Amino acid sequence: MERRVEQLQKRKSSLLKELAEDAAEIRKLDGSQAEVPHYSQIEDAARLVCRDEIVARPT
Repeated sequence: MERRVEQLQKRKSSLLKELAEDAAEIRKLDGSQAEVPHYSQIEDAARLVCRDEIVARPT
């Protein structure tokens, strides 16, 4: 069981990283992000990913 949990956690980490990269690329392509993002844009993106992760956790 622990091995499966570890596999799922690794997969989740990988998917979150991929999601963050895709979201950054979308913002760059649609012009909603400057060449060098303001720190608040980075923080906002991190909050969105964390919020989605927290919502997905079972209670």
